[in-house]
Amino acid sequence: MTQDIKSSSSFAEMMDNHAAEQALTRKILFKLDTRILPVLAVLFLCSFLDRTNVGNAKILGLEEDLKLTGHQYDVGLTVFYLTYVCSELPSNLIIKKASPRIWLPLLTMVWGIITMCLGFVRNFASFVAVRAILGVAEGGLLPGMVLYLSFFYRRGDLALRIGLFYTAASLSGAFGVIVAFISDRLKLRGTIMLFTLPISIAGYGAIANIHSAKIKYAMTFLMATGMYSSVPCILVWNSNNSAGHYKRATTSAMQLAIANCAGFVATFNYPNADKPQYHRGHTVILGLLVFAWFMYGDYQVYPEAPTVGTSAYPSKLYDTWDPNWRGFIGVTFVIALEEFPHLVNPEVTDLMLASLSNNTIGDSYRVGDVDGDNLYPSYTNPALMRALVSGWTGQKLADENMTVAGENYAQEIIELFDRTHTLSEFNSATYTGVSLIALTMWAKYAAEDSVMKEKGKEMLEATWYAIGQLYHAGLKNLAGPWDRSYGFDMQKYFGIMSAHIWTLVGKEASPLIDKVYMMSHNSDFAMSPLIAILSGFHTSLVPTVVVDALRTFPGEHIFNASAQSVPYDYSPRHINAWLDEKISIGAESFNETVVGGPAVNPSTFNSAVIQWDTGAGIGWITLYATEKALDAEVGPGYLSLTYPQGTSDSQFQFLVSPFSQKRDVSGWEDLVGLSLKVSGNFDPTLNVSYTASDATINDFMYWNLTYSMPKNETVIPTILLEVKLI
Repeated sequence: MTQDIKSSSSFAEMMDNHAAEQALTRKILFKLDTRILPVLAVLFLCSFLDRTNVGNAKILGLEEDLKLTGHQYDVGLTVFYLTYVCSELPSNLIIKKASPRIWLPLLTMVWGIITMCLGFVRNFASFVAVRAILGVAEGGLLPGMVLYLSFFYRRGDLALRIGLFYTAASLSGAFGVIVAFISDRLKLRGTIMLFTLPISIAGYGAIANIHSAKIKYAMTFLMATGMYSSVPCILVWNSNNSAGHYKRATTSAMQLAIANCAGFVATFNYPNADKPQYHRGHTVILGLLVFAWFMYGDYQVYPEAPTVGTSAYPSKLYDTWDPNWRGFIGVTFVIALEEFPHLVNPEVTDLMLASLSNNTIGDSYRVGDVDGDNLYPSYTNPALMRALVSGWTGQKLADENMTVAGENYAQEIIELFDRTHTLSEFNSATYTGVSLIALTMWAKYAAEDSVMKEKGKEMLEATWYAIGQLYHAGLKNLAGPWDRSYGFDMQKYFGIMSAHIWTLVGKEASPLIDKVYMMSHNSDFAMSPLIAILSGFHTSLVPTVVVDALRTFPGEHIFNASAQSVPYDYSPRHINAWLDEKISIGAESFNETVVGGPAVNPSTFNSAVIQWDTGAGIGWITLYATEKALDAEVGPGYLSLTYPQGTSDSQFQFLVSPFSQKRDVSGWEDLVGLSLKVSGNFDPTLNVSYTASDATINDFMYWNLTYSMPKNETVIPTILLEVKLI
């Protein structure tokens, strides 16, 4: 099978276009900021003053003037929030039809007129009526403004803009702008709020229990600062995670509608009888803030681990907690409940389903580039698992939101797959294995009307065709390149693909050995039972020609394909591999936003690999990632590498396997079983070193053979490796 997709533009053209695009973006943002935000800020200021002035009116004698008794004043506040909340969603749905330039000014004019009418009320009935109408007119403004801004600004720019117009509501909003700016720059929302909410928590905790008027007054600044600075993060978080106009309009309005329901509670939570301390009201809000702060978690990685978030074990993504465990545990629960329901008692079944529900809700908060998360559709293995678990759980619990979310997740992955007919996370002995588990589950467990059902089979078959071309049955290894690898020789560590191959051709013909040398990623063994359970169904989906290639090397061939990981790849990566009887060479050309592939890890991103039979095991050479772009060409017996963005500081760093037959390596002439000739425009001085025991890569020791570029050299760095078995 041959797949070949080439970029339509040169690298230089692409970089020029990128620079021009950045300049144009800055110009457009400046124009939007100076023309839209000031108007919205004034509107929101007027809205906020109008909404809160009723409290000032109460202090100045409103109740006496209107002869209000008992809870009549509270009722007047409540009806405002009732109509305010009810009008938010309809208003946001109308805004596209009516156009924001007409609808928002119209709302402003209407509630301005109604506000003037408040000056003419004379009794309880007229007070309630005008407040109710005011809520209808005013309810659509804030959700409409948030929706309106989302039309113009990108995800990474929106929080700052919401923070800017929110400053119109209070002086504390100035701090909110700073927080919003940091939120946009760091692409963090929830994590930022972990630092802002405690400010309010401290304020409410003090004001509820301290009687000093001066201290209570000071605490109001903390209360407002922490609360208002969190609001832009919350509003933009929701907007950024809602695709399509009507979905964004609905979720933005519903978010604010639910939030404003707090007005009902607050109205009766601060009765006159509790003044001036209002201990009950402040304590209720304090409890809600504490709940919001702690509502941040995941499955615990190890049972004996401390509580995540404590001083001894602070919350750190992919360290003290790993969001991908939702996928691993989720698919395990699904398999258990599908295959062995008779072995799980009803009580445990209910607990597992409840856990899957929480799992799915937690996973719905994962968005690439938000809160430091990296779950894009191109992060293939957890993305596939999330789609399956969400869809399956939704079907099981009759929760349409979860079911639809699963379908949406799946569709995003499918659209990316259809570009190149390959998985974005391409050719990994570890993670391709996880993806195959998830795709098998798509095909087996997804609902009949789910897009995952048939597409899972198609994607699994296409993935196996690529594996069949890249797997060298003689070397018992996948030829390079490896997008994300935890080892350099599948016969010395456990790659999940090895277990899949075992189920298809038997253990003896697979890379699995009785004694695994490298154990740095030993948790991968936990996937083996899942592979075994699914193997009967999975085997039926693998083409016979692939199984034959896994069992016996089919002879010399060249493989070409493309893959793309959005947003890391500017254009599709081009994969090129040559396999012969006892050798394989594989590499990929790429232009990315980061060094080290989508995982941003040079130790696992092996963009150019040579493997061969030394006569006593597998020898390997891999290029260590140091550049964001590489042009690679592979053919019979050669590997050509060029750094299109390279400078005189560039290096070609090659990691080389140790050899049992030759313990000391001082240059290419010491390779065992392979003759290698090197040429190019680099400094011919070869720097050779051996890894220290504390600098291994996934327990693998290696030689480092490095060429540097001549100082002040302006040529594009290029190197050619020509190899021949000896």
